[in-house]
Amino acid sequence: ENQFLYYGNAVSGSDAASSFLNPGHWATNDLALRQKYNKGDFFYEAGADGRMADDERIEVKRFSAKKLYAKFGDKDYEANLGDLSASLSPYSLDTSLKGARYNRRFKGDYELTAVYGLQKSNWDDVWNHNRAETVDRVFRAVRGSKKWADDAMLGLNAVWSVDGRSHYNTGADLANQRIFSADWQLPTWKKLSIRGETAFSKTDTDNATSAAISQRGWAHVIKGDWSYKDYKTSNEWERVSPEYATTGGSASPDVVRFKTAHSQKINAQWSVNGQFAMFHNNLNHTSAQPISTTRMPEAGIRYEGPEWRPSFSTELKARHREVVA
Repeated sequence: ENQFLYYGNAVSGSDAASSFLNPGHWATNDLALRQKYNKGDFFYEAGADGRMADDERIEVKRFSAKKLYAKFGDKDYEANLGDLSASLSPYSLDTSLKGARYNRRFKGDYELTAVYGLQKSNWDDVWNHNRAETVDRVFRAVRGSKKWADDAMLGLNAVWSVDGRSHYNTGADLANQRIFSADWQLPTWKKLSIRGETAFSKTDTDNATSAAISQRGWAHVIKGDWSYKDYKTSNEWERVSPEYATTGGSASPDVVRFKTAHSQKINAQWSVNGQFAMFHNNLNHTSAQPISTTRMPEAGIRYEGPEWRPSFSTELKARHREVVA
């Protein structure tokens, strides 16, 4: 697949110099190559994406390799090389890497995953140094999981990320981080599903201009979904300590959050929806830092008309946001 784009930018006004757009006429060309093979349980897939761009605000280099990957396996194993999605759990590791991943499935619904990769946006950054890059970050991770009947599951994750000095940016702070987490799901019972994750992080930071620091933190989340006839509800509670940090996962430190959402169908087309969310910071009650509490109630009505178009829908909502510090 090949896509060519030719475009022109015209920037005017008193603050034209601050515009992201680069005045003039430019071109980009994106080339994607794919190959797939299947025989019985065995499969193989490879791909390569490249881009040519003469606008330096789109790509710093004129030619760049955007994606290179190969994956193969069968019903018992899968191996990935090159670009890969390193998704173990939300708190531990959930990001894109360039490296290797191996997944092995065993009898009894046991599964083992190992990951090694570099956090780079382009392949050029792997063998050529990127001037905008702050650190060279390497991830090593392993996950073991077990599944039971009725969607029950337990996963154990261990992630180690290490920062190295960038070639051009030698003044950045370097993090040496270890994360251990357990994600789980209880058996579904009468359409009630409960799942969550608990994680511990230890981060040692080598500061370029000050003394090194070490911090340890916890993160917890519990989610629950339930439905009965035409009624559905989703609820979530999360608490992340101020000291928790993750370089490859997703979590906002120093927050406790609660969210509940409800939906009731009136008929085949109409439904009413309601939602309430609340969160606040400063879990350690530091006197020098104010506690900011946010409350957001929301209500609305939704119409779905598949007889007009399969995906047609419209929704009217009213939301109130209250922030108290």
